[in-house]
Amino acid sequence: MGAQPFAIVKVLVVNDAGEMLALKRDPNDVNRPGEWDFPGGNVDPGEDLIQAALRETQEEAGLDFALDDLKLVYGATGTNPKGSITWLFFRTFVKGRPAVKISHEHTEYTWLAVPVFLERCVHERHKQALNYLLEQHLLDA
Repeated sequence: MGAQPFAIVKVLVVNDAGEMLALKRDPNDVNRPGEWDFPGGNVDPGEDLIQAALRETQEEAGLDFALDDLKLVYGATGTNPKGSITWLFFRTFVKGRPAVKISHEHTEYTWLAVPVFLERCVHERHKQALNYLLEQHLLDA
């Protein structure tokens, strides 16, 4: 029997200045070490997708949102050695720059304009999502 399909949720936290929360992955991380990323991670078996997005954002950035604050804005599927993957990108808007408390999985955070994030981003899936969201004006507050 092959690997089980799994989902990854990412949360794009966009402030009223058009900046996005960017987290820098730990340099010793087995997946994409030292890369800039969004809060997010694996959906646990049986876990609701929005609950997973809320949980991951709280765990990785110390930010809490209401269910109604998140909007699914992009999805994609693919495969890797672990099996079939679904990536789901949620968006939420915040005022200013709320206090962020990063987890042990990251070494720093910053608020970046989307074009700057795109310059720093090396993960192709993130670039595709951001370019689509820009084209569709889904990152405008």
